[in-house]
Amino acid sequence: MKNIFCLLIFVCIPGLTRAQFPNSLTNLPSFIDDINKTSLSHLEALYLKAKLFSSDLNNFELNKIILSDPCSTDIKKLFKGLWEKQEWSFKTIDSLAKPPTGILKGAVNWLGDFAECIESENTTVGWHPKYCTISKSPAVPKTSFNLKYGFCSPMTCSSKDIAEILNFMFEKIDKNNQTFVEKDIVCQTDSVLDTPAWIIIWLTLILVGIIFVATIFDLVKTYFKNPYSQNPTTLYIQINEDSVSTNLLDTDTIINNVVPSKPLKDQLISALSLLSNFKKIFLVDSDDSQLSSLHGIRVITLGWVILGHSYAFIVFYSDNPLEALNFIQRFSFTIVSNAFFSVDSFFLISGVLTGYLFIKMSSAPNFRLTFKFMTKYLINRILRLSPAYYFMLFFSIFLTKYLGSGPMYPNNGFELPICRTGFWKNLLYINNFQEANETCFGISWYLANDMQFHLLAPLILIPFVLNKFLAGISILVVLIFVNIISTFLSLYYHPGSELGILGENSEYYYKWVYIKPWTRSAPFLVGILVGYILFHHRKPGYNAKIKTIFNFFNWNLAQNMMGLCVFIIYSDLRLYPTFYFNRIDHIIYQIFVPLSRLSYSAFLCHQTFMFYFFMTQRRLFHLQDITLIYYYVGNLLGSYFMAVFLSLFDPAPSLTWRTNELRMYEIDIEHRKGHENGNADVLFRRMFEEENDVKQESTTGPWNQIESYGIAELQLDNEGGENG
Repeated sequence: MKNIFCLLIFVCIPGLTRAQFPNSLTNLPSFIDDINKTSLSHLEALYLKAKLFSSDLNNFELNKIILSDPCSTDIKKLFKGLWEKQEWSFKTIDSLAKPPTGILKGAVNWLGDFAECIESENTTVGWHPKYCTISKSPAVPKTSFNLKYGFCSPMTCSSKDIAEILNFMFEKIDKNNQTFVEKDIVCQTDSVLDTPAWIIIWLTLILVGIIFVATIFDLVKTYFKNPYSQNPTTLYIQINEDSVSTNLLDTDTIINNVVPSKPLKDQLISALSLLSNFKKIFLVDSDDSQLSSLHGIRVITLGWVILGHSYAFIVFYSDNPLEALNFIQRFSFTIVSNAFFSVDSFFLISGVLTGYLFIKMSSAPNFRLTFKFMTKYLINRILRLSPAYYFMLFFSIFLTKYLGSGPMYPNNGFELPICRTGFWKNLLYINNFQEANETCFGISWYLANDMQFHLLAPLILIPFVLNKFLAGISILVVLIFVNIISTFLSLYYHPGSELGILGENSEYYYKWVYIKPWTRSAPFLVGILVGYILFHHRKPGYNAKIKTIFNFFNWNLAQNMMGLCVFIIYSDLRLYPTFYFNRIDHIIYQIFVPLSRLSYSAFLCHQTFMFYFFMTQRRLFHLQDITLIYYYVGNLLGSYFMAVFLSLFDPAPSLTWRTNELRMYEIDIEHRKGHENGNADVLFRRMFEEENDVKQESTTGPWNQIESYGIAELQLDNEGGENG
């Protein structure tokens, strides 16, 4: 009991040092706070002057504005169309943004009608419009938020021409020296595919072609060349250290022959085949060698991450962002506003699996801790994470600019222009050390931290492998205290950052607390210890079952500490919910396992999916609970839908098996005489062995040739990865 209590303390205290304690619930992003403090009397006076000015078209006096000749000609063409009451000109003017209702709720994005602007094109008179937006802070005292205004402009007018027109107009309207420059005006343009985009497209098409060819070969081999495919009897043999289990009712099966590893060509075909990958994702087989509870934790955690991002992203595309002030004052909403801890669950799972698998592999017979083994440990991790991650990174940087349009869709796509040359930091997993304004693929800070934690893990695991438990646990405790102290000092010497993303110093908090490894490592470190304990407690003969009363107490304590970590952010904390979890039944398990295997790909996809959904809208969203719940469910399902395709076309989980140089075997099974199926089907179900160990084994019996090298770790690692 003391050990469990200390373990829970280690999990919770690092989180509490990073917890956000807002003195005021109005500490939201600065633009919301600025809107909330702005006096509308200033905006009202400016609006009345503009309305009076725009009532008389003669005030434009184009001859006094320095414009390019094509732009001047098209504007005169627009005026002529208005005087002649032509429909296309009315559509152009009607598409201009007007002051909306709900300004007191923060309606500062006046987008107009994007579609109507584009539809106003008239080739007969030579009118070709483009949609533009002005983003400028109003000339109002103590105001820093940008007012976004959408309008329809002639295609021939450059940003410089539009800025000249606006400066002339505001000089007539107001004398507050409000000036516009080219960067204040952004117009939608049709982009032509550039060289990097074509390279990514062609590489993707080549990979897709290879995968389809491999799938065809796999189908032919499975259903036409296998003499037992019409009436298969499949034997699933799962090897662990101490036992062999089979799913056949006939336990008198005779193992006739152990066939050496399949050729590398066949293994590559299997790794690239859509059929094989589909089975690996959706085939659910439960056995004691799996840490099956991690599937549910991983799926629930990803749902929490997407929930937090759904609310956070949509605020910037809403017509009532100040409604977020009301949301955050609700106790129940703390689960969303403090979703910080959701990622800590991923770090904990990653640490658990890293510790469990490393110790399990090291317990194999004839194991030697060598530089070659450690190199394979690192390479396997890189190959497991990188292919899908790199694809989504390049897709987001180089292709998203061509995928959509609309009043909120950025011309450069979802990433900053600097990402077109600065993505190398992401490739090296060091992007959590760059400036916030250089961030590429925002969620990738997590992957950088995870990779850095895996580089750190051997410092703890190697002493455990060498039976130096005291040394390993000492290093682990020191690193956890480094995490706690560094977090405390970062927050203590930078007042306001202790409020997290809701505070006045949120930029410092994000840069030096939220994404840095020395402030996020504690859950991973605790996970390593949990993995070590789980491995030794799962050994045969060790009774790790906890009595019901103690189990009830432990669950209650853990859930209350979890509630404290999450809900302590709430300023009027009076109580928090206590949950009691029963064993997840078989049906829920069947659902969680495939979703768990898809969770890493879903994590990579969810940001891109949500950005595309939000940015391609023609209208702003309205913040209300039922709408946001509806969008959240759609974001969750859409992310998993994309994840299916990303996972099917990602051969990395299968190819990483080869990096461990673990041998795969096919077992020819023949039932004893009289069995109705005769010869059983040939099966390859996850049997592996080190090549050198095979050569040293005796051939006195087939079971002697099958080393218990740890099937469990490959099941856990390749069925979804450590990262959700």
